[in-house]
Amino acid sequence: MRDERIHPTPQLSNGRVSRRVLVVDAEASSGRATEQLLRREDYWAVVTHDPAAAEKLARVGAADVLAVDLNLGALELVPRWQRRQGDAAPREAPPEGADGYAVLRALHSDSSCARFPLFLLRARSDDERREPACRFGLIDYLPKASRPRDLVRGLDTVFRDVVEPALRRDAQRQEAEEGPPIAAATERAKDVRYRPFETVPKPLRTALLVDPDIAYRRFVRGVLAEHGFVVYEASSAVEALQLAVARRPWLIVSEVNLPDQSGFDLCARIRSHGLLRRTPLAFLSDWDEPDKRYAGLQVGANDYLVKPITIRELVIRLELILKRYKDLRPGAQPGTGFRGSVEAVGAAGLLQVCHLNLLTGSLMVRHGPQQVRVSFRRGEIVGASGIHVITANGDAPQPDEIVFALLGWSRGQFQFVPAQSVDGVPIAESFDQILLEGCRRLDERQKLARASGS
Repeated sequence: MRDERIHPTPQLSNGRVSRRVLVVDAEASSGRATEQLLRREDYWAVVTHDPAAAEKLARVGAADVLAVDLNLGALELVPRWQRRQGDAAPREAPPEGADGYAVLRALHSDSSCARFPLFLLRARSDDERREPACRFGLIDYLPKASRPRDLVRGLDTVFRDVVEPALRRDAQRQEAEEGPPIAAATERAKDVRYRPFETVPKPLRTALLVDPDIAYRRFVRGVLAEHGFVVYEASSAVEALQLAVARRPWLIVSEVNLPDQSGFDLCARIRSHGLLRRTPLAFLSDWDEPDKRYAGLQVGANDYLVKPITIRELVIRLELILKRYKDLRPGAQPGTGFRGSVEAVGAAGLLQVCHLNLLTGSLMVRHGPQQVRVSFRRGEIVGASGIHVITANGDAPQPDEIVFALLGWSRGQFQFVPAQSVDGVPIAESFDQILLEGCRRLDERQKLARASGS
C-alpha cells in the first residue's frame, strides 16, 4: 500500500515535477548563497544549519533530495550509543575534519527516510575525505554554491536520472493497484483532490507564520506558497502582533514556545483586538501534551497541530479552518453577488472582502431590526446609511460613524448586491484609515465597558 505520509504527491508545473531540496549547511553565508542559487534555478529549497530541524523536515516529506555539509559538526540528534569514533560530542566544537555522516546515520535509522537520494556538500573539489558511495545510501558529492554551475548540474542530473523516474514508477504502480482510470469522472476526481484551498478566494490567501525556527518557517511557507498564499513571517509574539495589525492576514499559524511571550498570550491578544479577533489561528508546536492542546483551544485557537507534521495533514487541517471563507467568493456572473453570516469572518473581515476584491455595489447587513447599507466603488467605501447612531450634537450620523458602529456587530446576515456604478466620494482618505480608526474606537469602548463592569 502506498504511504501518502512519506510520498506526498508532487506538484506539477509545465509537465515537470516540483524539485525540492533540503540542504543542511553549517556555514550561514554558504547556506544563504545556496538557497538563493537554487531558488533562481526554480528549485524549492530549504536550507538549515540545525540537524534536528533537518530530521523533522525529512520525516514529513519536505524534500526529494537531501544534501548535507561534509564539515557539519556535533549532532544532538544522534544517540550516544549510535555515535562512532570521529563523531563530535554534543555541544562541543567540531574537531578538525568532522563530517556530516552522523546526520545521515540519524535519518537512515528511520526507514521512512531511506528513500531520499543523499549527497554530501564539499567546499573544495580536492577534498580527500571520499568515503564509499554506498555508505548510508550516499550517491555522490556536490560542490557548494561557490561552484554554482557544478552544483546545479549535479542536482539536475539526479532529478532527471533518479527522482523523476522513481516518481513515475510510483505513479505507474499506484495506477496498477487501483486499476485504469475510468474516463472523465476519474480525471475530475484527481483534479479536485490536488487543488486544496480552491474555495478560498485568492485575495484572502494571506498567512502569518510565527516561529523562532527559521527552517520550519521556510517549510510551511513553501507549502502555502505552492497554493497561492502570500506569507508573512515573525519570530516573536511582539513582531507577530505588529505584522498582524499592519498586514491583516486571513490565517495565523503560530508556535506556542516563543522567545518573548507564549503563543497562548499572543492568541489571547489577537482575540481581544478589534481588527484581528476573527482571524483564524492554528498552533503548530513541538509541545504535544494534552494540557497544552486544551489550553490552546481554550484561549481561542481554531486548531492545535504538532510537529513534525506531514504536508498532506497540514494542508487538510488548514483548509478545514479556512472553510469559513467559502461563502465569501463573489459570483462568477455579474449580478450574482454573495451572502452569508457575519459570524463567519466578523464585520471588519466582511468589509475587507469587499475592499480586496475591488467590488462595486451595495453591502446589506441586517441584525434583528437594524440594517446597514454600505456602498462600495472599486473597493472603496463611498457611502453608508440605515443604522441609528446617536451623535454628540444630535445631528444625523455621518457615513463614517455608521461604519464605525457596524464594526461592533458580531452577529447578523449580509448580502452583497453588485452594481455597474455607484455615485459618491470615498468617506476617508483610504480604506485602511477608516478600518483602523473604527477598530480603535471599538477597542476603547470595550475597555471602558470592562472597567465599568469591574
